[in-house]
Amino acid sequence: MNSPKLSARNLCLLLISLLLTVFCAFTPSPSLADNDFQPINKVPPQPTGLNIYINDWGGLINESDRQVLQSRLMDLDRRGKAQIAIVTLPDTDRELSEFAPEIIHAWGIGHKDKDNGILILCNAQRIRAHQRHRIFFATGSGVESLLPDGKLGRIRDDITSPAFDSGNYSQGIRDAALSIAGVLENADVSAMAKKRAHKPKGNGVFDYLVIGTFLGFIYGILRRPWNPLEVIPDLIVMAIVFFVLTWMALIPFTVMMIFGRVLKALGLVRVSPAGPGFYSGYGVDSGWSSGGGGDDFGGGFGGGDSSGGGAGD
Repeated sequence: MNSPKLSARNLCLLLISLLLTVFCAFTPSPSLADNDFQPINKVPPQPTGLNIYINDWGGLINESDRQVLQSRLMDLDRRGKAQIAIVTLPDTDRELSEFAPEIIHAWGIGHKDKDNGILILCNAQRIRAHQRHRIFFATGSGVESLLPDGKLGRIRDDITSPAFDSGNYSQGIRDAALSIAGVLENADVSAMAKKRAHKPKGNGVFDYLVIGTFLGFIYGILRRPWNPLEVIPDLIVMAIVFFVLTWMALIPFTVMMIFGRVLKALGLVRVSPAGPGFYSGYGVDSGWSSGGGGDDFGGGFGGGDSSGGGAGD
């Protein structure tokens, strides 16, 4: 039996098929990081599944460290401690300190009502070039007290910077993430978030003590000498102080209101059209006296909230 001969047409088709097979085998599949290291300046699409923890588009993390981090971060998330995401970018023209909060909010990193998301954002091009502004730790307000800027700065200085400078990029990211996870392991993040939610606004207890003291004293010396029948206006004012400010201001307000009334009743404080005045003395023609009065009383109190924090290199 004669074997069939291979025609020239079939031979050409076979060669083309072989060439296409070889070309496809050695052509890498496209990815976000393979875009010739073009800067990424917009928030990338939100990852899903296990990809929410590590997105190494900058190619800095080796497979062994990826597995260690994936397991640890997943466990931390499952236990409700925090949700940590690691993102490495090939390059970006954006400041990491501004870009990181955008990614946190767009991706929804963190548990609902806890604001315990943490993002470790890296610029791979700057890390490989040993330049500054190469990594940034962004934290939600729910874990800010556990990871203040000072602690994150020490993690950067003691862990990531030495590792990056020696070329151990994967190790630096791994050890930094594990160090942050270690801080959160034994912390009651839920209690911290609840405590922060009930924390008074402003600069703390001292502000309210000063405000309550000032208002209470002024109110006490301006009111007429205390009369049990006139307690209702006092209670109304005290209720306003309590609900508008807080109980921390109500206590010094009440104490200083009584103190002002006592000074006024003893004649040590007088109120005139020129304004309240203070005087004291033990004689008419001899002894000592001190006093003052005037129209102008001034002062200012200010404070504000800050949510979230971060530190970068």
